[in-house]
Amino acid sequence: MQNPPHCPIDSTVIETLVKNGAKHLKDIKWTKMNIEDYKKIIKDIEKTKNDLSIAEWELLLFNNRK
Repeated sequence: MQNPPHCPIDSTVIETLVKNGAKHLKDIKWTKMNIEDYKKIIKDIEKTKNDLSIAEWELLLFNNRK
């Protein structure tokens, strides 16, 4: 089975990216984001995911949330 190409973008994803240095995303609300916001978020995920796929990165984030 193939991994999905992307992950659901929600407040957990955005907050994690902001905590990891993507301060420019702090005012984005997942319920009101536009395509440009989405592209910014995906770009920042690409910078932080290392060798993981985007879907694997999000699953790891989901499984490690507190």
